[in-house]
Amino acid sequence: MALLCSGLTKEQPALLRYALHLKANVRLVAPARVELARNTSGDPLGAVLSGRPLLALAFDRMTMLVEKPTRC
Repeated sequence: MALLCSGLTKEQPALLRYALHLKANVRLVAPARVELARNTSGDPLGAVLSGRPLLALAFDRMTMLVEKPTRC
């Protein structure tokens, strides 16, 4: 269980605290092949997507339970 705080948006300026329970099976997988359009040569995202992958993970049977938030 982790206690997290979030908020500070225009719609919700106060911080919120909530408990998060997360379970998942995590495994290594082969990275996906990404082909970029020809007009993305100067795009920083294009440079990241076309670079060598560092790690690719799959999350199976993920369950998440988030409790009702309270103000921090």
